[in-house]
Amino acid sequence: MNEPPFMIDGARVIEFASLVATPDPAMGRSGPLSSVFGGVPVHLHDIEGVAIVEDLVEDGVFLILCNDEWVTITAARFGDARDARASAEEALPMVRGQWREYRDLTPEERKELDTTRAFLRELAQQYPSE
Repeated sequence: MNEPPFMIDGARVIEFASLVATPDPAMGRSGPLSSVFGGVPVHLHDIEGVAIVEDLVEDGVFLILCNDEWVTITAARFGDARDARASAEEALPMVRGQWREYRDLTPEERKELDTTRAFLRELAQQYPSE
């Protein structure tokens, strides 16, 4: 599985793990075939990648479960990356030891990130959630 894009659904990727290749067969895809994650029923065989992404509007992160093209299947919000990682490892034990920090962004990616952050914050001010 390829590296994810630097942003998924308007959030910056901080860490990610691929579930395609697990080095230890004992950590493979055994156990339940489905679960509920972020309030959404999920077929675990559809999950190929997991990412911890920075919320560009408010403090906190999202833990997102993705398909093989890094398209979000479901997500859950967490206060920090440590809590998100712990939740992922509890729900999907095969991600333990698979986490990779996302690479440094290129200048073009950094510019796009800053533009996206400003746009999303402006939208949040115009349409506050209550």
